[in-house]
Amino acid sequence: MLREMINRRAEFRPRGYNAAVRPAFYRMTTPLPPALEFLRCFERIAPILEQRFGTDLEEPQIELLGQAYNDGGSFAKHSDADAGGPNWQRRLSGVYYVHTQPKKFDGGGLAVYDRRGRMYVVEPDHNSALFFPRDLVHEVLPVACKSRAFEDSRFAVNVWIS
Repeated sequence: MLREMINRRAEFRPRGYNAAVRPAFYRMTTPLPPALEFLRCFERIAPILEQRFGTDLEEPQIELLGQAYNDGGSFAKHSDADAGGPNWQRRLSGVYYVHTQPKKFDGGGLAVYDRRGRMYVVEPDHNSALFFPRDLVHEVLPVACKSRAFEDSRFAVNVWIS
């Protein structure tokens, strides 16, 4: 997936701007097709997700969208349920992290907030994923990427499951 996102660089568009007048992040304009390997991994973890979140994932609709966070990039506190549009159909949200090895950025943790507002930070480790209820408040903490090269970004694949 990382190779595909880097090869499709022209499809990423800036979203929002930070105080340094740099894009907050870049998002692909079209969804990624779920690769066979991704679907096989999802089939293996679906029973765990069903049990943990109390939802039926027998015939899930999976939407994947690539994002890249470069120097100064971040994403403000939000929940995926608040965004409107097709989001009301989504049951679970997830993030799949990929990046070049060795990692060429710092920061970029995903801060998730429990119902009491306590923050927990999940580091963007390569080839790892995190799933959570669509209404969980979360944010991407600032990224530092000295090279500013696109291929050195903190890449994430948003995973939305309806």
